[in-house]
Amino acid sequence: MNATTQEDIVLELEQRDLQQKAKRLRSKSRIPAVYYGQGQKNMHLTADYQTFRKLYEKAGSSTVIQLSVDGKKYPVLVHDVDYDAVTDQIAHIDFKHVDMNKEVTAEIKIEIIGVAPAVKNLGGTLEVNKHSLEIKCLPKDLIHSIQVDVSGLEELNSSIHVQDLKVPSTVEILAEPEETVVKVSVPRQEVEEEKPEEAAEVAEGEAAGEKKEGEGEGKKEEK
Repeated sequence: MNATTQEDIVLELEQRDLQQKAKRLRSKSRIPAVYYGQGQKNMHLTADYQTFRKLYEKAGSSTVIQLSVDGKKYPVLVHDVDYDAVTDQIAHIDFKHVDMNKEVTAEIKIEIIGVAPAVKNLGGTLEVNKHSLEIKCLPKDLIHSIQVDVSGLEELNSSIHVQDLKVPSTVEILAEPEETVVKVSVPRQEVEEEKPEEAAEVAEGEAAGEKKEGEGEGKKEEK
């Protein structure tokens, strides 16, 4: 269960002329964007559509991006991405400045790797209880994902908890250590087969009870 670290990502943007309508920008494959943050001067920008789309697929919202504007670089996280309700195309981007010396929180995706023997050999079902986890760390220590290797789950009902995950010592997972991340559950067929057996045991118990009551009544009549 390892964490995948980040690499430096640079995105070049241009200053936006606010007299130019957003619709016209999009027709030129440019996305309107805004940069803001505590103590920072807001900037209205534009990004190349395909360049940002590919970068966002790789970086997501938990990777520090270096915005390059007029030769200067600004460390940011993608804070919000708006999509067109009709075309589902990216319509607007919010970039939030990050102070590289202050801790940030981010939602990090869980990446399942390997094959659980309890699933392959015993017919168990792999249940993923956590698809992401919130972490806290300095921006430079942000990780892209947390890998969870399930190849060690050899028995039914075996599981991996938050405390079993391996992340850098500079990263804190903001979840209870005993929370279950992934588990191999018993096959449904086995559970269903157990129910008739339980019903049979109950029926046998009731029959035995009725028999004893009948015997008791017979003895009373003999007296």
